[in-house]
Amino acid sequence: MNIDNTDNTDKLAVSATMITPDNIKHDLIYCITHSNDKIVKRTARLQTVLELMGEDPNTYITALDVQEEQNTVVTDQEIVDFFTQPVQEITYDPVIFNKNKILNDSVKKAIEAELTVGMNLDGHLYKTTSRNLTRVLWGRIHARYTALCNDRKIIMVHKGGIAARRALLHAYPDKHDVIDKSFGLGGDNDVCLMIDPTLENFDELHKELSQFVLDFLNFEVWGFGEGHIATIAKNLKHIRVGGIYMKVSPARRQSFTIHQLPDDNKIMVSSAARLPVFTSYNEINITHEDGRTSSFNLIRVSQALMVTPLNSEVEDIEIPINCHGRLLKSEVLDIALPTQKDNKHMSDFEHYRSGLWANFNAKI
Repeated sequence: MNIDNTDNTDKLAVSATMITPDNIKHDLIYCITHSNDKIVKRTARLQTVLELMGEDPNTYITALDVQEEQNTVVTDQEIVDFFTQPVQEITYDPVIFNKNKILNDSVKKAIEAELTVGMNLDGHLYKTTSRNLTRVLWGRIHARYTALCNDRKIIMVHKGGIAARRALLHAYPDKHDVIDKSFGLGGDNDVCLMIDPTLENFDELHKELSQFVLDFLNFEVWGFGEGHIATIAKNLKHIRVGGIYMKVSPARRQSFTIHQLPDDNKIMVSSAARLPVFTSYNEINITHEDGRTSSFNLIRVSQALMVTPLNSEVEDIEIPINCHGRLLKSEVLDIALPTQKDNKHMSDFEHYRSGLWANFNAKI
């Protein structure tokens, strides 16, 4: 099939762009009542949104069944220990592992979260990925699935803290200081591609669209890693997590895909090439304790970074001589494609479909 590669994004249907304050409120309520992650941060954000919308935050939030915050703080000694652990050799062979295997990767997550903040600190990376990846991607999707996009059977939803910040600044331009306190910079670009769950050919379309997005990103990252992202990565010299000060330098790693097998196993297949900016594809299916199901394909663009501990600011903790650099990443762009099994997608599609704005160029 011939696809028109002209970027006509600014002329596209409303189904492509920005969430509304009501969407933000809806998402935050869901998060703090169904997850124990980032409760304090998300509750503060909800309070800000409610105040902007003219509602009483205290009365509203008190009536919610807010979850208890999960302690995710890592100790300085855990960070040092992380850098003394044996490093798994890079393999080009497929790796099969159990999908229910529990990994204690809290230290890795904490360091990579700080790397992501460092890469996205001034908002330039978000603007770059919005302009050069998500806008162009939507143009390609719209060219291939024009009728479905025009009828809002396929929608692109910008989510996450920066997307919320943009939407709120657009809706309340005189409240910049209030919004800035709760919705600061430092987040990556989170996007959700949603397909109307009532479509008869949903599964076929979902599989096709997932591959289409992955192919697009795999092609684009070859040049993207030598441009603006590379400059930002080179400028990120150091980070600190807790009392541990670390050196950061650009690195390279393989792109990879993780597919669900018919049993409880998954298979990871890595590419041959090692790139500074790489992609990952993961088929995620999670059944929560309350019976809810989260099911989506996550396609991610990341910058590979080598992180090495330099010194400790904690008096009784020293950096041992057997510490070594670890190949980690900063998240750049996340694109999620929910399946029909995803409970939230089934209830949320109409909510987003009816509430999207058309504005790629809002201020950050």
